[in-house]
Amino acid sequence: MKARLATIADLDDLHALENKAFTHDRLDRRRWRHLLKDAHGQVWVAEDKTKLLGAAVLLLKKGTALARLYSLAVDPAARGRGIAKLLMEKIEAAAITEGSVAIRLEVQGDNVAAIGLYERFGFKTIAPLLAYYEDGSDGLRMEKRIKGKLPKGSLKVPFYPQQTRFTCGPSCLLMALSALKKKHKPRISDELNLWRESTTIYMTSGHGGCSGEGLALAAAAQGLEVGLCVSDREVPFIEGVRNPEKKRIITVVHEDFSKRLKKAGIQRIYQRLELDALARHLDGGGLALVLISTYLMHNEKAPHWVLVVAMDQRFVYLHDPDLEDVESVTDNIAMPVPLEAFLRMARLGRRQYSAALLLR
Repeated sequence: MKARLATIADLDDLHALENKAFTHDRLDRRRWRHLLKDAHGQVWVAEDKTKLLGAAVLLLKKGTALARLYSLAVDPAARGRGIAKLLMEKIEAAAITEGSVAIRLEVQGDNVAAIGLYERFGFKTIAPLLAYYEDGSDGLRMEKRIKGKLPKGSLKVPFYPQQTRFTCGPSCLLMALSALKKKHKPRISDELNLWRESTTIYMTSGHGGCSGEGLALAAAAQGLEVGLCVSDREVPFIEGVRNPEKKRIITVVHEDFSKRLKKAGIQRIYQRLELDALARHLDGGGLALVLISTYLMHNEKAPHWVLVVAMDQRFVYLHDPDLEDVESVTDNIAMPVPLEAFLRMARLGRRQYSAALLLR
C-alpha cells in the first residue's frame, strides 16, 4: 500500500470511489476536477498496485495558516487495512509543511469509526452541527491544533455568511451585534437594511459597498459604542471609479456621512489602527470590523470587510463572511492570519487606504 498525490488522470477513479464510499453528499465529477486542477490544496490517494482504494482532500485557506480536511474516502471493500490512517498521516504532514497551525474538518455525528480515527489523531470537537447534512443528520466540527492554542472566546462569536456579493460589511456588523447584543439573531432583511444605511451607492462596478463612515453610523444606530479609524480624509473607494457622475455621488454620500458622524458624536481618528491598540480593544471585550484587500486570499484586489474576533502574539483571527465555492463555515471562522500578512491586507490601493471600526 502506498500514498501519492493525485493527478487529473485519477479523475474517473476518484469519482467511482466517491460513489462507493458515500450514499449522499457526494462530490460530483465537476467538483473533483476543480479540486485536482484549481483548488488551493492537495489531493492524496492510496493505492494497492494500480487499484485506487482511498482518497483525502486537504484545502489550504490562502492568506491564512488554516487547513481543512475536506474529504476522506475509503473503498468499503478495503476498510480495516489502515488506509484512512495512512492518508491522515500524509494530510497532517502536508499541512505542517505548508505552515498551517490548525486542521479542521466536518464529520457526521453518527460516524463512530471516523470520529474515533480523528480523535486518535488529536482532533477535538469545537461545535455541533445540527441537521447539517443532506439527509438531515447532525454533524460535528472538529479541529486539531498543530501549534499553539486557539484564543479563548474566538469561536463564541456567531458566524453569519453574507447573502449577496456586496454586503460583507453589514454581515460583519450583524455578527458583532449577535456577540455584543446577545439576543440579536441575523436575518437577510437586517443585512439589506444595514447595507442601505451604509452604502456608498457606487463602486468600481456593480452595487456600492459600505464605507467605514456608513457602517459606523449604522452600528451606532443599533446601540453599539463605535470608534472609527481611517488613514486619511479622502473619499473612500473613489480612486477606483472613473465616471464623473458616480464620483460626484460618492462624494456627496461621504460628505453627508461625515456631517452625521460629527452630529452623532462618533469619534473618527485619522490614523491607521495599530496592532497594540487592536489587541487592547479585543482584550477589553470589543470586536473590530476591518477593511482588507482580498488579494492575498483570492487574488482579487477588491475591498472586503472582515470581523476580527481575537488576536495573539502571532496571528489575528478573522470571521470572513464570504464563503467561496468549496468552503463552509468551518473554513471561515476564527481564521488565523499572520500579523504581517494582516497588516498588508489592511491597506488598499495606491494610497494604502485603511479603515477599521472598534465596537463594544
